[in-house]
Amino acid sequence: MKRQKWILALSMLLLLPLSACAPEDDVIDIGILQYVTHGALDASRLGFLDALAEAGYEEGVDFRIHLQNPQAEQSQLAPMSSQLVSQADLLFAIATSAAIAIANEKVRRNATTPLLFTAVTDPVDAGLVASLETPNGTNTGTNDMNPVAEQIALILDLVPDATTIGILYTASEDNSQIQASLASSAAEALGLEVEIRTVTSAGEIQQAMTSLANAGIDALYLPTDNLLASSMEIVNTRATELQLPVVCGESSMAEKGGTATLGINYYELGVLTGEMAVQILRGEATPASLPVVGLTNFDLIINLDQARAIGLTLDAGFLASADRIIDSESEE
Repeated sequence: MKRQKWILALSMLLLLPLSACAPEDDVIDIGILQYVTHGALDASRLGFLDALAEAGYEEGVDFRIHLQNPQAEQSQLAPMSSQLVSQADLLFAIATSAAIAIANEKVRRNATTPLLFTAVTDPVDAGLVASLETPNGTNTGTNDMNPVAEQIALILDLVPDATTIGILYTASEDNSQIQASLASSAAEALGLEVEIRTVTSAGEIQQAMTSLANAGIDALYLPTDNLLASSMEIVNTRATELQLPVVCGESSMAEKGGTATLGINYYELGVLTGEMAVQILRGEATPASLPVVGLTNFDLIINLDQARAIGLTLDAGFLASADRIIDSESEE
């Protein structure tokens, strides 16, 4: 009898680690890595969650969120990715750097957890998928490639006699490098001279803008750069001091101090990504079967407040073509 009790006790002890590792419920764990806080990326996350809600998934009941945000601190991406990959049933990465970090951690762990990404300019160049049409793996999502050539042409609507433009971006952001190269080619095709400066931190933005102004630029172009998007108050202050028009890569940058943009709606991009996640959660699709997609509609947004602040007078016809005008005077 004593021997039987000892065997039973030992068996129960051996089972404890297994029961401790077993899932406590059927709630889906969704790990989100957002590279930095700013309007576009925040809107993408909201759109993603709204798409889940629209499909009937209730947070706290059907899924729980594990959110990490390194606020553009590159050194934090790896540990945050490690934590999320270890605990999530589905991963959502917002911005190129975040998506690369999660994908690398998946490779390191040989993990097959589905990864949805958004706000990634070139997923193929970033090594996230084999191709846009056939991802061929456990990663897929949406790209935010903007109409860069059209955005550069927008500069001539603001400053018809412009001859030289400046391009400013963050050196460490792959998405920005791609857009800067496209912007430079587009500008040269229009006969414009190009001056390029890069920054590595928000503290370098004012000096870089001053350097560009001293080089004689007539307008400044900013791609969908995460560091610059989160530092638009700095950009706006310096642009006003330099009386410099600024064309931005996306709408929230224009809202916070750019002069104009022709860009995508990041909320809708997030919704599109969330709808892909729903298909995966329902077992209707796999990441490998879902092509990477983007939006094809672009909105012209003009910040008339900023145009006034830099002494820029805009053509009435150009203003009439805008999808949205930011004008505090008309709201009074």
